[in-house]
Amino acid sequence: RGSVVVSTSNGEVVTRGGKDILVETTNGTITMSGPAGSIRAHTSNAAVDVLDGDRVVADIRTMNGPITFSGSLDSGDHAFQTANASVSLRLPGDQGFSIQGHTSNAAAVTDFPLGVQGPNVSGTVGDGSARVVAETSNATLSVTRLVP
Repeated sequence: RGSVVVSTSNGEVVTRGGKDILVETTNGTITMSGPAGSIRAHTSNAAVDVLDGDRVVADIRTMNGPITFSGSLDSGDHAFQTANASVSLRLPGDQGFSIQGHTSNAAAVTDFPLGVQGPNVSGTVGDGSARVVAETSNATLSVTRLVP
């Protein structure tokens, strides 16, 4: 099986399973269930939801739409970026990662042993092999443990 590439505008995209997925749309929600490998999801004015990610390397970007990610990250660089909407990352308790996260006009929250100072969250958990940058504005940035 090869990679999955989807491009559209003004339309919702839903994927189930798959590896190495690239989705680009405008004004359409992106939902990925059970992706693996490299995932790239870019949209605007809509939400991006990634459920049960399996050792993914994530590049998730939208504007004016929330980002929700649950699952495990592989080692490498990860980006979760939006504006005017929340970013919620739910990771396994044994996930090794480092994070530099920022929001504005809202709070950053976590239940991992990370530093939180107002709108910023940063630090390293475990081996830090998944390097995460998470950014939003005017909404909460949440990094919490995934409950089995």
